[in-house]
Amino acid sequence: MIRIFCLFLISLLPAAGCIWDRDTWREEAKGRIDTLKAITGWFDRYPPRFYEMRLERVTKELEADPRKLDLYDDAGVACNRLGRYDEAIAWMAKKKAVLDAIEGPSPNMDRYRYHANLGSFLGNRWATRPTAERNADLSDLKEATKHIADAISLNPEAHFGREKYQLKLFEWLLKPGGEDLDGNFLGIDTFDDIRRTEPGGLSRYPDLKDAESGLAGLIHLGSAWENIDVFEALRATLQADGASSLARLVSSRLGELTAEGHKSLHPVENRNRDDHENLVPDWQLLTQWYGETRGLAKKREEEWIAYQSERFDRGMHPDTHPDFWKGWKEPKFPELPRSPMTFEEKAVVFVAVVAGLMLTAIGFYIRAVWKRVKGRKRALALS
Repeated sequence: MIRIFCLFLISLLPAAGCIWDRDTWREEAKGRIDTLKAITGWFDRYPPRFYEMRLERVTKELEADPRKLDLYDDAGVACNRLGRYDEAIAWMAKKKAVLDAIEGPSPNMDRYRYHANLGSFLGNRWATRPTAERNADLSDLKEATKHIADAISLNPEAHFGREKYQLKLFEWLLKPGGEDLDGNFLGIDTFDDIRRTEPGGLSRYPDLKDAESGLAGLIHLGSAWENIDVFEALRATLQADGASSLARLVSSRLGELTAEGHKSLHPVENRNRDDHENLVPDWQLLTQWYGETRGLAKKREEEWIAYQSERFDRGMHPDTHPDFWKGWKEPKFPELPRSPMTFEEKAVVFVAVVAGLMLTAIGFYIRAVWKRVKGRKRALALS
């Protein structure tokens, strides 16, 4: 009987364990460190001098040997990062001339890089123009869309599918406005629609299974750190995948971008942008963590740039000095806060603990009575 009672007590433990082990935010973030870093800006962004020194070097090398195709990409990307888009596009024209002059089929990867880079440069030149001028002339965007499509046809899996989502963004920006315009360029429904529809989540969008990594790649490797449209798509993707807490962090980034004056590149502004931030329990704690982590990310970036500047002054550069990063110590990325227990959960735990103590006391009492009865029976048997 005592064994049966003990088994009953043990059976109560999993229920209490589920309460104590609730750590939704951390569970959602498992395996998503790149996404968290993309949201908070915890990734490498090089200062202008980095690209100026690279551009000076590769320009001289190309003068000596114009057939070094990869150096045209380096020069173009450097100009693009410096905001010199016309020069970046001109470097791609020079590369195309060399590619066309090569006898026989030119290297596939060099063709891919040509289209991918030229498409990105054209897209950036279009996006950085004044709003009225940008909306009136879509020629750069149309040409950029064509080049990105050509790049994908040559190398579909490059950059973890980044170009696939760059193409989706460009095509969405070319889509005429109207009531049927999707709230994000991936066409993912709002949270309420997902909750009412079965099956829910990203299973409804099989072609978007790699959307999270693709969008994070656009932020890490592309020019999307200040792009509201990309972050809106990332928020919708995370929400659809059940990662509401991470979607709430994206809302914080979107709020930051809006406060800085950034707007969607699409001319239609009256789109559905519900973020349902209050549906995340204790979302204020997440917002606080985001603010603190952004502060640490900015401090990291300042130290990162200062580290490089000191070495640039000594004529060092990562391209030419293998030990350039030897003295850099990467700060630890902050962990997500632990979700505090709600009042209802605390009440359940309290009741479970009290009930457990009472049942344990009853068990000891029953055991004592049982021993007493057995002792009397044994005494009577001996008499």
